[in-house]
Amino acid sequence: MTAHIIRRLFYMLIILFVMSIIMFTFVSLKGDPVAIMLGQSADQQTIAKIREQLGLDRPIVVQYLDWLSHIVRGDFGQSYTIPMSTLDVIFQRLPITIELTIFSMFFSLLVALPLGIVAALNYKSKLDIFLLEFSIVNLSMPNFWLGILLIFLFALKLKILPASGYVPFTSSPVAHLKLMILPVLTLSLWYIAVFMAFIRSTFIEVLQSEYILVAYSKGLREKRILWLHAFKNTLIPLVTVVGVNVSSLVGGAVVTETIFSLPGIGRLFVDSLFGRDMPLIMGIVLLTTVAVVVVNLMVDIVYTWIDPKIRYE
Repeated sequence: MTAHIIRRLFYMLIILFVMSIIMFTFVSLKGDPVAIMLGQSADQQTIAKIREQLGLDRPIVVQYLDWLSHIVRGDFGQSYTIPMSTLDVIFQRLPITIELTIFSMFFSLLVALPLGIVAALNYKSKLDIFLLEFSIVNLSMPNFWLGILLIFLFALKLKILPASGYVPFTSSPVAHLKLMILPVLTLSLWYIAVFMAFIRSTFIEVLQSEYILVAYSKGLREKRILWLHAFKNTLIPLVTVVGVNVSSLVGGAVVTETIFSLPGIGRLFVDSLFGRDMPLIMGIVLLTTVAVVVVNLMVDIVYTWIDPKIRYE
């Protein structure tokens, strides 16, 4: 396991290096951040002076190597658009995105697990068909459109939840939770459909396995067969799917935070892209990539906890 972890960390460094080159080149070619910051009224002399101060007048390769040398030392630089260091800005917004993603993942699994198992146990029944149609509708609906529909229904029509905004939990726990309901629901519904469909198909396949038929023939109780044998063997592929969807969950948070005006990492990333804020863009991309790789590594560790027979060389 130790060798596997070291190998995965080495791969993470390679991924970060390649990702940083791609993002740095892409953002550098998309426009001049100084001209965007100062606006159209700024004269060219002022723009040239600030570009020189920020080192943006140098060749892109020199800029990248200089940035990389600072990153290796743990210096992510100063934001161009916010008067704070890049790490301070990111860590200020990070808890909001973490809360949104954790709540969404927890709610998705909480709903998808029982629905998927119920659909599998009622295979080809009207209930199974209804749940499949529910999952297809959710999968075909874009995240941003679902958010708008939920705002229209719960905020404008029923007027039981606020449409958008953010209040810190420490300021007003009730207002905070009310404002988080619609974003969590928007981000969760698509994943509920994904997880439910996967759990259903996997559970049906497991129930048709020979060892399940043998367990029934031995006269074991159905509850014991379902929860001790069938459910346990459904967990490993489910953990894989959850780990794979972590990166897309973070991507979905970008759209959700923008729709509901949540000041998290997703919205910060969109704002930094529009402002060509290179330090912020690169900092967010690198930390997000690290988070995804670490989660996938944790998935590998969870495998060995679920099934001790799994070993990594």
